[in-house]
Amino acid sequence: MSQSTCEKAAFSNFANTPISELISLENRVTVVTGAERGIGQAIVRRLHEAGAAIVASS
Repeated sequence: MSQSTCEKAAFSNFANTPISELISLENRVTVVTGAERGIGQAIVRRLHEAGAAIVASS
């Protein structure tokens, strides 16, 4: 099943928005596995932008 045009537009609006404008993770601790590269590394970067303390493992 394909995404509707509306769903695609809604996602693209958030794709380039700084995460700190969407959510705040101040005073939160996050755990990310697979953080050494790829998607895990990108997630760590975004969580850091939102102010999270991060526990990362490879």
